[in-house]
Amino acid sequence: MSREANLVVLDVGHGNASVIEENGVTLVIDTGLRGRLREYLDRRGIKKIDCVILSHSDADHIDGLAGLLCGDIEIKRVVVNSDSAKNTNAWRDLIWVLEDFEAEKKLAFDIGLSEGMFDQPGFTDSTVEVVAPTKGLAAIGVGGKSKDDRLITSNTISAVLRIAHKGQPIALLTGDMDGVSLDAVLVKKKDMKARILVFPHHGGLPGDAKPDEFTKKLMDAVQPETVLFSFGRNKFLNPQEIILSSVIGSSPKVNIGCTQLSRNCAEDSPDLDREMDPGLFSTGIKDKHCCAGTMEIFLHSGEISEPTKSKYKEFVLNHVPNGMCKKRM
Repeated sequence: MSREANLVVLDVGHGNASVIEENGVTLVIDTGLRGRLREYLDRRGIKKIDCVILSHSDADHIDGLAGLLCGDIEIKRVVVNSDSAKNTNAWRDLIWVLEDFEAEKKLAFDIGLSEGMFDQPGFTDSTVEVVAPTKGLAAIGVGGKSKDDRLITSNTISAVLRIAHKGQPIALLTGDMDGVSLDAVLVKKKDMKARILVFPHHGGLPGDAKPDEFTKKLMDAVQPETVLFSFGRNKFLNPQEIILSSVIGSSPKVNIGCTQLSRNCAEDSPDLDREMDPGLFSTGIKDKHCCAGTMEIFLHSGEISEPTKSKYKEFVLNHVPNGMCKKRM
């Protein structure tokens, strides 16, 4: 089914998964936990994925791919960064499966995501730019040291992608970017500006960086109109209060959208049946855990679907007693 060029930031609970469509071409960036991305694809009638980019090796970014590979959805290409330090069954098993699939000519399996433009055949108005990791960090790899002698972790080499439409930067998807990666990008004075920022690490603490300083650096570099947080209500109490207060402090007029309702904002989920687009599929809707839920960004305008507008604000103002974003609504 052909649709207007769009980017969908999925509510997959704890994790990340985003889908870009243009001209019948589908690009998936991270796949969340198992089964949740598949539910969205089924509802949208998507049977072919032209490319899957895995930002890095954490399970909450890669786990959903295994189920897709075993199903009836055609996947033409998968691109990852190497990570020799990730000693998990999920990561190792996925890599060997991808290698086997390529040997059987079922898909193309590519290694290497670092700064530069990402070529996605079929996209005409939309572009994907890899902002991070820098080439130096990607070349040294996980377990090594950065130029300023800081440890390179799996999060350091998490791919950061900027989506533009007709030359206008719309969204920055940051995966689990950490302070080492951010500082390396800033030293190179790379352009990170975008109207919409999907905040790193699900709004959690950014590794060894001071969270308020990290947030201010990132907000100053991106200058977003809207900041989105993708997280699960039942894990880690994200977004952390210091992160959200630093986001708002850096840009008092910024719009905030969270896929699920943080326990920092409401200890109990409101017993409320909400109208949300069933075609978008939000993991949290069944248990009434959604806040904004899944969000669709129309790339030609940069506008975001209804959950982040009036209904979302009405929900927060009327049903979320301790909503951290209320102060700027």
